[in-house]
Amino acid sequence: MITRTRHIGSLSLALLILTLIQGCTPSAQKQLDDNLKKAIAMKYVHVANVNSFQTQVGTSQAQLVGVANGSFWAIFDVCTLDIQGSALTGFNYDASKFFIDGGSAKYGAGNPGNVNVASVVMSSQSSQVLDAARSAFSLSPATQFFPKQFYPNLKYRIAIFVNENPAAYTGDVMTLKYDGQPQVAALVQSVSPGNPAFRAFYNAGVSPAIVGTCP
Repeated sequence: MITRTRHIGSLSLALLILTLIQGCTPSAQKQLDDNLKKAIAMKYVHVANVNSFQTQVGTSQAQLVGVANGSFWAIFDVCTLDIQGSALTGFNYDASKFFIDGGSAKYGAGNPGNVNVASVVMSSQSSQVLDAARSAFSLSPATQFFPKQFYPNLKYRIAIFVNENPAAYTGDVMTLKYDGQPQVAALVQSVSPGNPAFRAFYNAGVSPAIVGTCP
């Protein structure tokens, strides 16, 4: 009970600060009220960045690497999920709605890039590439319905393809967000204990496992 109260307080404070920034107008107050009614909160760690990887694709092993120089897969673990809003009975989780906010650029399903798969160029959102990443990185289910409650040990793994070498990026924790509107208002917070690990090449089943770092 104490933990849940703390989560709700953090979310309410964050949304209240956002409202104050926008101005205490009647419309802003209504937006705050509406968002609180459909609020969810998630905490995550940025586990690793992987430049290329090898895994089973179809009937053979294949190496996958982004076509653009410096592109990579960012691996995250969603540690906790708290479904809070009074109007919610649950949450239709969809991993494709996560994206990385890079400031001047966004990375995610809506911003695909090209991937070289055994010398064949494919979209990062093609079923072959998505299935390969799911297998190589042991990704969690892409979609799932969660009944309303607090999930303190979710530890759901996702991978987002970053289709370029982001400007001024030095390997630190990236900002993960979730586009859940209009169904939910999501607050996503990093609890990463340090910078993500870097893997220039990851051979699924052979290389040391990419270990999660959720608290």
